[in-house]
Amino acid sequence: MTCPTGKRIFDTRAQARALRKQHPGAPRRAYYCDACHGWHLGRLTRPVKHGVAHNRDAT
Repeated sequence: MTCPTGKRIFDTRAQARALRKQHPGAPRRAYYCDACHGWHLGRLTRPVKHGVAHNRDAT
């Protein structure tokens, strides 16, 4: 399966978070992708950081 975003797809949030823990210096978080229905690692967008937009999977 491939994602239109070109990002690596994880089947579960736990898998994405496990990879993130292997690289503790990277400021990335696991999030659900509506385009491919999988999980990715990425940064929070500016609108989410500033409270303008909602990120349903933020933790």
